[in-house]
Amino acid sequence: SSSSSSSSSSSAHSPLAFCPFGFAGKRVCPGAQLARIEAAVVLVTLLRAFTVTLTERSCEATRQYGLVTSPKDAVHLDFAVRGD
Repeated sequence: SSSSSSSSSSSAHSPLAFCPFGFAGKRVCPGAQLARIEAAVVLVTLLRAFTVTLTERSCEATRQYGLVTSPKDAVHLDFAVRGD
């Protein structure tokens, strides 16, 4: 009855359930902007230090459409240290 329907609905998550910084309003994370800047700095640091290429397994990735377009399967990358 109601307990079984509530347990089944709690196991089905909304695609928007994961929102680490909140959307807006009073409950939005005050450090969200800093976290985004830090993530960009880390990404740029990695890209300056390594050459990143797709492995042969990732070249035939299929797309998955949803809220955002993403690869259906894992994307495999090779990282090689850049020479000076």
